[in-house]
Amino acid sequence: MKHLRETMKHFQKTAERLSKLGFNSEQPWKTLSQMNELLDGEFWENMATLGKYADQTWREPEEKEETEQAVAKTSAKAPVKKFVPNVDLFKTDSRVIVSCEISGFDRDSLEVKFVDPRTIIIMGRVREHTFAHARLSRERSYGKFRRQITLPVAIVPKKMKVDYADGVLELQFIRSGKTRRKQPGPTKTES
Repeated sequence: MKHLRETMKHFQKTAERLSKLGFNSEQPWKTLSQMNELLDGEFWENMATLGKYADQTWREPEEKEETEQAVAKTSAKAPVKKFVPNVDLFKTDSRVIVSCEISGFDRDSLEVKFVDPRTIIIMGRVREHTFAHARLSRERSYGKFRRQITLPVAIVPKKMKVDYADGVLELQFIRSGKTRRKQPGPTKTES
């Protein structure tokens, strides 16, 4: 609190000096130079200190509580929102491709269940960071996830190709022969 009082006194003095500055339209650079001297490094450090204090003091009670939980270096876990990966679906003449955005994914935890020829469930786990014990803030989600996806057409479950790169899990399925569009072949003409 003592540091805060000193910061406020410095601001008050700076504000008084700024109010006494006269602006000469013929020599505007002189006024700007004087302002630059007043708004020195100490001024901006004090500004940052006030910003931190205001951020802690004036938050909504819920936000303040969430921040305190995130900053606390205890083993107690803060409430975690359920993680559901974002998914893009693609369909070609022969394949169905499911692309999931899952950064930090534990590859050994992957499970793909086939509910029916058009429905799959993707399950797995996103690893917590190795420095989770030293976390200051949390925006990413960790832990187990489960996502049920209805595919646009039936697929062959036994022929699945899996690729994981750059935080994206890609599952490629071959379309079932029953739903694959047949390309019209050349027609014979009689002569």
